[in-house]
Amino acid sequence: MKKRYHWIILGAILILIISIYAYGSPNNRLMAQKRITYRDQVNMKYLHGDKTQITSLGYTFSQNQSEIMNNVNQSFEQIFSAIEQAKDHVHIEFFIIRDDAIGQRMKRILAEKVRQGVEVRFIYDAVGSMSVKRKFIADCNQAGIKMVAYKPILASIVRGQLNHRNHKKIVVVDGEVGFTGGINLGDEYLGKKPGIGFWRDLVVKIKGPAVEGMQAAFLEDWYLSTGEKILQKKYYQPHASSGAQQVMIVTSEPDMHKKEIEKLFSGLINNAKEEILISTPYFIPEKSLNNSLIKAIQRGVRVEIMIPEHPDVNTTYLATQGNLGSVLSAGATVWKYRKGFLHAKSMIVDQQLTCIGSANFDKRGLSEDAEICVLMADEKTARAQRSWYEEDIKHSKRLTLKEYQSRPLWDMIGEKAVKIFENWM
Repeated sequence: MKKRYHWIILGAILILIISIYAYGSPNNRLMAQKRITYRDQVNMKYLHGDKTQITSLGYTFSQNQSEIMNNVNQSFEQIFSAIEQAKDHVHIEFFIIRDDAIGQRMKRILAEKVRQGVEVRFIYDAVGSMSVKRKFIADCNQAGIKMVAYKPILASIVRGQLNHRNHKKIVVVDGEVGFTGGINLGDEYLGKKPGIGFWRDLVVKIKGPAVEGMQAAFLEDWYLSTGEKILQKKYYQPHASSGAQQVMIVTSEPDMHKKEIEKLFSGLINNAKEEILISTPYFIPEKSLNNSLIKAIQRGVRVEIMIPEHPDVNTTYLATQGNLGSVLSAGATVWKYRKGFLHAKSMIVDQQLTCIGSANFDKRGLSEDAEICVLMADEKTARAQRSWYEEDIKHSKRLTLKEYQSRPLWDMIGEKAVKIFENWM
């Protein structure tokens, strides 16, 4: 009899959890309201003026300077160099952190900055970083590094938010320089993961008023993770740069249900006139985005999509394969990168616009996760990024429609099997 009651209780708990996920949690609405309130306060006090425009998608800033890095070692060295020069504060946000060589190096540098009187705040995702040792986190906190987990696992399960993760990558130093892109804090991004090897990724470094947008994104997540509302003027001081670039900072939050980055991608595709060049480790688009790509091809736009030949996760690879058929049939060019693992997330449109960030071209990145993207509007940046894309083609193999249609039957079965789980990949 007692065993039967145990099963009844377990069943009731499962029904409750499923109901929360199916119909939405009050906690999601509460979090969304907190975001709106915080954003209103920040917008009113700081993010305005002749160099800033607030749009429905995000903040657009003028007079910026950007540098795109396609070498992970160079990216880490520039991040570490900027942190070592910090005078007031360092704000860091990663989906994954590891207790390995690069993680230990970051910890040592941050601990030294704390000893020098610099404020250090660090957000990591509880699920993405679930393998990190507790001692690593404890050592960081003991050193004065303020570490906080975004949506702890148990609380996320209870609140129906387990599938909503923070996939952003942000580093802001003194409000003067900001970094974002595809890399997390782990040795695998330096090509040290067995079976993967060379890791192809992108990081963008921003100087100028646009760093305020990255700062606002971090401090909003900090407020929602800790309850500490940081609105002091020193964190939102606009810093001039020698550049003349227009930059838009776009974030997307699952609790807001606005899908800003999906709308950004859709706008770029729908307004393209000549070409769209996409790099992504996973190609699992929403139907509307997939249709937008097909319509772009039909109106004469050249569409090229680059994905890795060798996956890091087999299920996402199968899901990607299953979504290539319609765009290949429409006339898209698909490249499979062979040098190592392609983790870069970018879109180049008409040699005028360049979009780089943390969001993959997949349903999870555009619907379920918190993400950040940077859109840069200038021909010089777009042409430089396009030349790197062409260089990557030299290390890629074109996937033809004929080859795709003759792929193994077991692959096709696997693609169908994983279809139902695409939002969770």
